[in-house]
Amino acid sequence: MTNSKNLLPKNLLAKEFIRPLPLTAMLIMALNDHWWRVMWPNVWTGKISDFAVVLFFPTLLTSSWNILLLIGNMARKVPWDTNLTLKKLNVACFITIISLGGINLSPTLRDLYVSFLDTIDFFSPSPNHYYTVDPTDLIAFLFIPFAWLDGKRALEETRK
Repeated sequence: MTNSKNLLPKNLLAKEFIRPLPLTAMLIMALNDHWWRVMWPNVWTGKISDFAVVLFFPTLLTSSWNILLLIGNMARKVPWDTNLTLKKLNVACFITIISLGGINLSPTLRDLYVSFLDTIDFFSPSPNHYYTVDPTDLIAFLFIPFAWLDGKRALEETRK
């Protein structure tokens, strides 16, 4: 069922992620990481991806969690709720802050993150990711309220 304001079905799984803000943020991060940062390395291109991650990561987390719950529901008689909830959104924003803060303040957590990226990179024969520990990247936390508000709007649209 669709309405004129939102063309996506009301019960679409991961609907909170298929919205202009998170998708645009992912596009900006991809452009920045693979083109702008290479062509114009400076302090701004160093921060753009941090801001973009904060804008899409919370809804990526909630969407991923809900997909895992849907898969888990196949084996359950009483299904888990696979809809976005305020609690899931709040936890996802908290995880975003903890994870981004951790890799920007701790070389050990940064190394774990880079090892994880190398492990899941199926496209490079010998992946060699890197990440610079940079406490100034935490300025991106200023964008968390925008991600939260967009997620809350998605939640409200689902309830209508």
